[in-house]
Amino acid sequence: MQKYFRETGYLFICLLLVAILLLAFLWALSIGTVKLPLAQIYTVIVDQLQSDLSVEAAGRGAAHDIVWLLRLPRQVWRLALFAALFQVL
Repeated sequence: MQKYFRETGYLFICLLLVAILLLAFLWALSIGTVKLPLAQIYTVIVDQLQSDLSVEAAGRGAAHDIVWLLRLPRQVWRLALFAALFQVL
């Protein structure tokens, strides 16, 4: 029984850390010179994922360009770099 609680405890901690990472990722997308609310970032991301247009398509709006062409690539790069550095340590 103790082994079960230990394993489920680890699972809970991992899920909690993933949730915190996701919130930090979204928060990092919202800060910058142009402040974007989290609801707008969520809408922009969901709209692009459900759209058939490419990310570079014209006329999608300033928030779309800020999130998809500037902030999101930088955040993905930072996340990949952090994961690579964590593997080295």
